[in-house]
Parts: sequence; C-alpha cells; structure tokens
Amino acid sequence: MISNHLKEHMLINYYSKTYHVNGYSSYEMVLSTTPQPNEVKLDIYTKQEDANETCSTIYLPINVVEECMKWIQKCQMNQWNENENTESLDGKLLVCKHYFNGEYIRVSTDCMPENGEQMIEEVANIISKHTGKNHE
Repeated sequence: MISNHLKEHMLINYYSKTYHVNGYSSYEMVLSTTPQPNEVKLDIYTKQEDANETCSTIYLPINVVEECMKWIQKCQMNQWNENENTESLDGKLLVCKHYFNGEYIRVSTDCMPENGEQMIEEVANIISKHTGKNHE
C-alpha cells in the first residue's frame, strides 16, 4: 500500500523518446499521489518536434501504482544500474523513475538487461490498461 505521507509526490515516471528520420517524438506518463488516499493523478505529456507539448490529466485508482510496483520489483529494476552501460540501437530512449524505500530510482535503456526495453514498456502498458488508451 502507498503511504499517506506521500501526498502529491511523484511515484512513477515513464518516459519514452523516439528519434525518427524527420525528428523525434516524446511521451511521458507521471503518476503522483493526491490528497485522496484511494486515487493517483496521471499526467500524460506528448511532444512532437517543432510542436507544442500537450498535457492531459486523469485520476486513477491507487491499485495501478501497486500493480506497476509489483512489476518493477519482479523485474528487479532497482538493480539495473549495476549493469554495464549499453546503447539502444533502435533510436529509442526509455526511462522509468520510481519511488522506492524513501528515494527515487531511475533506470533507462542505458543500463538494462537484454530484455529491459520490454520490461520498461510493460510499466506503460499497465498504466494504459487502466486508462483504456494505448500509450504513444
């Protein structure tokens, strides 16, 4: 369960940036606590090169964070930064930042296991499942 002392704090941040021939696009989902103990706020940011960033906000049940954290722990993302530095060959940067044991842990496609890209993507899939919309 998410502690009530974390009112209005970021819990999970998923970020994706893809480089294309014509520029780039980025997509970000930020889950934050609210004063309501049974809900979280989801801010979704999208940006295309040479365009304004858009933002939308929806409120979701707290269990979306719990489901994401179970996945993050199952994948042992807290230990990924111990891996060697790697480079993404597909022009995509993925980042997952999450709150764990009183601190923020950031993992990315720069330091991940072989199937890490799919593991980070699953965080976005879990969140998207609760919104009824596909991410990106």
